[in-house]
Amino acid sequence: MSNEKEILLQKNDLVKQLMDQIAGAKDAVNKKILTTALINNFKDERIFPWLQIQLNDASLEYIHSFLVQACAQYSLSQCKTALPFFIDLLINGSYEATMATAQLLLTIMDTYKLDPSTMENLEQKLVHHLNPLEQEKALKNELKNT
Repeated sequence: MSNEKEILLQKNDLVKQLMDQIAGAKDAVNKKILTTALINNFKDERIFPWLQIQLNDASLEYIHSFLVQACAQYSLSQCKTALPFFIDLLINGSYEATMATAQLLLTIMDTYKLDPSTMENLEQKLVHHLNPLEQEKALKNELKNT
């Protein structure tokens, strides 16, 4: 039994070490290689939230498309439960992140039968943000607050 605990501790350390190495990697190639190793070799409750944090980091915009694909590869079902996060990314993300997120959302819709209320909620959120009148109101409010 102690051997099992030791192995689990080593696994936890390896996941953290990989996340730290990814954070410290300077170039996109190393970040992608290490992230791929992380998602392909470990199932850990810290990975998906960590990927979401990386997607919120504007300094990593150059790999956001890759990170969206990594989320899908890691767990499409977790992506489904994080639909509001991905809708926000679709609306507010970089061009590359937006395109990858659109593909992810299409994949989710093809893979899972989403209930009508979820679909309506997502559609309303998209229409709200894509509607020119709403965008104009938001811009005016933003200008007033600065």
